Amino acid sequence: MKRAILLLAGAGAAGCASQPVPTGDLAAAEREISLAVRSGAAQFAPRELALAQEKIALSRRSLASGDRQPARWLAQQAQVDAELAAVKSQVRVAPKVAASRP
Repeated sequence: MKRAILLLAGAGAAGCASQPVPTGDLAAAEREISLAVRSGAAQFAPRELALAQEKIALSRRSLASGDRQPARWLAQQAQVDAELAAVKSQVRVAPKVAASRP
């Protein structure tokens, strides 16, 4: 029984180590968050922007503790939340821009 537990623990640790560091996912999420901020998400989509920022922070914490797969998922979710925030902002800003043009 003790040997089986040790084998399972070792297999679980090896599975975590085989996950690549999600640097691309983190970078993509950070770019989308920056775009959302520049699009006015703090004013027009604050909830979505806050969710994206919270998830990227959780992703970094997961990565720091060695949990690569949750870090990847959280970074991907942060990217989607930031994209939604940017789109919501652009939808709110576009009519104002169009109305100001002659």
